[in-house]
Amino acid sequence: MITSDTLNLHSDSFEAGLQYYLIANSVPASTPTLSADIYTHSNSVESAALYLDSDLSTFLDVSPYVIRVREGDHLLQQYEQNALTKKGWTGVLIAVTEETSFEALLAHLRQRLFVSFSSGRKGILHYSNPNIANYFFGETELRTNTESWLGMIKQVCWYGAENSPNQGLWCKVQNHSDKAEAHTPSWVITPSQEAAFKLQNIDRALTTYFTNVSLDLKDSHIWTQYRRYFNEAETLGFADLDNIYQYLTLCRAQNSPCDQEHYSAEKVAASLFERLDIKAIQSLNEAQKLHHIEMLIKKDESYANG
Repeated sequence: MITSDTLNLHSDSFEAGLQYYLIANSVPASTPTLSADIYTHSNSVESAALYLDSDLSTFLDVSPYVIRVREGDHLLQQYEQNALTKKGWTGVLIAVTEETSFEALLAHLRQRLFVSFSSGRKGILHYSNPNIANYFFGETELRTNTESWLGMIKQVCWYGAENSPNQGLWCKVQNHSDKAEAHTPSWVITPSQEAAFKLQNIDRALTTYFTNVSLDLKDSHIWTQYRRYFNEAETLGFADLDNIYQYLTLCRAQNSPCDQEHYSAEKVAASLFERLDIKAIQSLNEAQKLHHIEMLIKKDESYANG
């Protein structure tokens, strides 16, 4: 994934050999504004409601729109302004080859609306919502999963989701695969993609924690570190969010400055989980888990202080 502070709409963002489409995401509150912007500022004849001619055609009032855009289009400028001000309609920007027809792209996008999970559960994938795109495209670890889903789509760009490591950044994923993915009735969400969606819930919880302890929400290194702590807490068997927060606080305390010449709090924090008897802690209730970890830390501090 490529990230940038700005969305460059006037130069190398528009690559030769590609044509660009904006999938404008509509919600009831922004539908009138979106419709007006499309009518006023789009000169493209390649414009269609995504839900039209699909099993979601009864929900046209909240359908995203797929619109061909070109360098310098006012609609693109409005898209960028909406993202930066967090007002109005949103969406994602995609690119396909010049040989790809609008009809073929629409068929592909409509088919990709429907997903199923390993459990058999089915759903609608709102990939035109930047908050969903941020995790589905940006956080899926196996790139081949993303490339298979994208198929004919060569690029997808979005404004990073609030309360995530990508907030305030423009994000882009490129598809370098030429393999055509066979169409099926619905896309089966892969384990890597399920993990990405779970990460969205973790980030929501971390946002609350960061706010409460005044940590910088824009520091990507902090996000990476505390995501790891959160996963450690779940591995240890913590389920109550308040107890998970206490575990995060214990890890955070280990990162406090230390004056001892031969004692590195950072090293202790990095190795704390590895030094725990995981199976023993998993057998305890959550209050006992916390007490056990606190006692281990106090023992380490006592040893470090001689």
